[in-house]
Amino acid sequence: MVSGYLKKGDVEEGRAVFYRIKVRNLVNWNSLISGYCQNGLCNEALDAFVKMQSDGLEPDEVSFASALSACAQLGSLEIGKLWSSLIKWRNLVWIRMKSLFSRFYLLVHIQGLFKMG
Repeated sequence: MVSGYLKKGDVEEGRAVFYRIKVRNLVNWNSLISGYCQNGLCNEALDAFVKMQSDGLEPDEVSFASALSACAQLGSLEIGKLWSSLIKWRNLVWIRMKSLFSRFYLLVHIQGLFKMG
């Protein structure tokens, strides 16, 4: 419902519906953030992006795309570069973590095979 109201330009009702949701998930936040962008409320979109993280949710590709769109609409090259760097850094960390966990899993799996015999 949040995205529906925001898509038709009813920001106040979309925001009201969002804040009535007791337990907000990533889809709810992404709807609000992208809806703000679509309605030219780019500072609000970036504020919501930060608030989402302070509420304990990790942004995904949709979240980052909306944040970068907000930066572009604001015409802020410096903020856009900062966001872009953050995305690259997070992806690099994620790739390294996946590699580490896959190696750890393999090691644990191999140790398990030797314990069975």
